[in-house]
Amino acid sequence: CCHSKDPLMEDPIHLDLGEEFYPRLQELLETQGILLGAAEFHGCLTGLACTGQDEHSIVRWRRVIVSELGQDQPSETLQDAMTGVMALIQRDLRSSSFEFQILLPAETSDLVDRTQALAEWCTGFCTGLAFDALIELDALEPDAGEALADIGRIAGAEPGHGDPEDQEKDLFELEEYLRISTQLIYEAVKTSGLNSTHQRVESSVP
Repeated sequence: CCHSKDPLMEDPIHLDLGEEFYPRLQELLETQGILLGAAEFHGCLTGLACTGQDEHSIVRWRRVIVSELGQDQPSETLQDAMTGVMALIQRDLRSSSFEFQILLPAETSDLVDRTQALAEWCTGFCTGLAFDALIELDALEPDAGEALADIGRIAGAEPGHGDPEDQEKDLFELEEYLRISTQLIYEAVKTSGLNSTHQRVESSVP
């Protein structure tokens, strides 16, 4: 029987990471049997994007997401989700107006949940960036290398026990730092040609 496409996966030009996006993506991943949460999924695809992967090379990188299912071919729904979110990430990273956003639960969500999601996003980012050793992480220029090391440390972040208002401020500052760091790493890889070998290989794939 015919089915309608999930509006979550509409043309990425019209997608945005509004408050409804996170829970809808989380539900979609759970129903597809994916163990990654929405934040870690978004972080992983962002890391992949920084290596030069995009929605057109999904056949190469989709196993990062679906390997735990014991299959290489994702369902049409999951494939639409992966290509749609990847296209959105690439669009925002390429933007000259610095539109890239970290995908986290809404600001009205529990602080503990948002802090945990931030750490999971960082874990996913490091996983995606290390995929298939497509880039030499040790060859990143110093600022980008330091930013990557910081992201690795933030992956171990835990909720604090101080004043909630101070914790909110700290979380906001970490999120902003991650946005800047991601853009820095993306630009560093692109301008240094660290992913050029990958691009040549990818262009030869029929």
